[in-house]
Amino acid sequence: PYATAAAGPILTLPLAGFFSIFGIGVMQVRLYMLLWLILLVSAAYFLIRSVAGRPAAFFASLLFVTFSPLYANGKTATGDIPGFVALIFALYYLYCRKWYGFSGILLALAITTKPSLYMPVAVVALAEIFLSEAEEKWKHAVLVAGGSLLVLIPWFVSLVPQPIADGASWR
Repeated sequence: PYATAAAGPILTLPLAGFFSIFGIGVMQVRLYMLLWLILLVSAAYFLIRSVAGRPAAFFASLLFVTFSPLYANGKTATGDIPGFVALIFALYYLYCRKWYGFSGILLALAITTKPSLYMPVAVVALAEIFLSEAEEKWKHAVLVAGGSLLVLIPWFVSLVPQPIADGASWR
């Protein structure tokens, strides 16, 4: 039941490594999430810079860091910020680099951190490919979906560990 909570492999696996190096405690969690917040603002800056230029990226970053709900995410370890980082990188690789398969993997990692929030984003990404690209839109959409399935299938399987066992606890 906890697999669909606001966590995911991009939050929990690096956090486990962080705990093994620096110990377990509230200060370590806050430092870990502070590093994610710095990565988020940096990734947003570079995405906006590549799309709209330096001045827009600078002012967007200033506006971004003044968003007060962002700071509350630095106090607890939830998957919101790592999921948002994965989404920003997915957008970068989808629009700027045109690495469709890798952007699908990043979209799926965002989905595993917060399914209720990022699942519609993946659908919108596929719809946007169909609406905006004139050539090879099927190929690009299949690459995004295929990349996503590389992450989502093992995640779905992990949600229900023994789906055909009699008296399974998930019923």
